[in-house]
This record gives sequence, C-alpha cells and structure tokens, in this order.
Amino acid sequence: MARDRTASVSKVCAPWGKLTDLTWEKFVERGRAYTPSSYFRSMLHGFSQDELEGPLDLFGWFRRTLAGGLKEKNIAPGRISLVILAGGSSLWPFVADILNEEIPTGKGHSIVRSDRPYAVISMGIALLPALKKKFARTRRRLKEELPAFLEEEIAPILERRCETVKKKFVSWAISSYFTGEIRPLLEDFRKSGGTLSSLRYALRARINGGEPILRANLEKNLPILLSGLREETKELLSRWFAAHGINLPSKEFALTMEMDSTVTILSRLKTPGVDD
Repeated sequence: MARDRTASVSKVCAPWGKLTDLTWEKFVERGRAYTPSSYFRSMLHGFSQDELEGPLDLFGWFRRTLAGGLKEKNIAPGRISLVILAGGSSLWPFVADILNEEIPTGKGHSIVRSDRPYAVISMGIALLPALKKKFARTRRRLKEELPAFLEEEIAPILERRCETVKKKFVSWAISSYFTGEIRPLLEDFRKSGGTLSSLRYALRARINGGEPILRANLEKNLPILLSGLREETKELLSRWFAAHGINLPSKEFALTMEMDSTVTILSRLKTPGVDD
C-alpha cells in the first residue's frame, strides 16, 4: 500500500487470523474505529481505561501526539524546513500524510525518508555504547579542568568587575554617606567630648540606621558587575567546549544576582573606631 494505494492486501497473521483483499479505504476505516484486544489495551499508554473501552482513532492519536510533542518542545511548525523519517513505522503511508497536514508546506519544506528505514535505528543503537563512552570521557575531562577554568578564566573577569563596583561604591560612601552621616558625629565628638563607648554606640546606631541607603546604592551598582558578563563568560565556555569537540548550546542561560547577597556584603562592614 505504501507503493500503490490502489492495491489490495491478503495476509495471514498467525495466530490472530488473516486479512483478505484489504483495500486502503478499508484500512483507513478500520484504523479510525479500532477496538484493541484486552492484551493490547494493557500495552497502550496515554489513554484512560474509559477511552480504551470504545473504538480508537489511531490516526487521530498519532496526530495529537505529533502536535503535542511540537507544543511541549515549543517548536513552531512553520519553522520546520526538513523532516527525516526513520524506522519501519515511517513506511506507513498515513505518516507522511498527517505530517504534510500538520506542518505547513512552505518554501523549502520537505519530508524525506531514510534509504534504510529498518536498519537506521539498529545502527544508532549499535553506536550508542561507543558514544556513551566518548561522552563519559569528555565529561570527566571537563570536570577535572573545571577548577582551573574557574580560577584562570572566570575569576579574572569577576575580579575586574568587582573592582569597578567597589570603586564606585567606596567613592559614593566617602563623598556622600560619610560626609553627611558619619563626619558630623566625629566633629561633634571632637568639640563636645565624651566617652569612646558612647561614640561607638552612636556610630553603630547611625550605620545601622543607614543600612537601607547603603543597600540601595549597592544594588544600584550591581548591574555593573553583570553588564557584559554573560557575553564574556559564554565566549570562554564556547572556546573551552570546542576544545573538547562540543558545541555550546545556543540557549541563553540565566545570569542574575540575588539581592539578598547584599546583606552578606553589608554585614562585613565594621563600625569604625576613633582611630579609623
């Protein structure tokens, strides 16, 4: 039927029975109202027991599976330019029919079938052990090289960007926060006098009270740390992976910094003493 849909088929399917002069039209009719045996029902997945009790539309099942797979993987049918069919099941004539209906046949779109549909899957299975060993070796080498990669490639980038953020934050802290909040306390202590413990208490209270301002300014400068970091890091990763024969996935990876990290940074600030 795959070669000529006008031909009829007669076949003995022991021990289930036989088909006599089965035409393409009769095949489609049976496929759209198929009642599985109890044994076959136990092998089917994706159907509820209620659905399995009545006739099944096998072509509709294939169509829904195809559309559901494209949706699950976020693949727009209009972006598909080539479909390669492999495996013995690709010889079913309705497979290409439904693919042509579900995937727009725009310019350049085509469906091709492996020249050895039965053998291609077994060939892939035969190659799988060798590929798994190769990937295992590559993964092991990448894992071994990771500490050096982070230390020698990534660390200098982060250090350079952290230095930029530090300079901006310190410059603001000296020119704005220290001048407006801390210096008046020190000048008042020099004029009026008092105990060192009272000065420390006043400084600690002033710094704790200004923590939201410090945190807001630090958060304002954090984007400088991340600016361009994704591109530089991705370029380094791409060269590292390419050295091992791997192409870096094109999918963008997230690059964010939790604002809670500023709490850790601010907690390291010490209340200055008089000598400071």
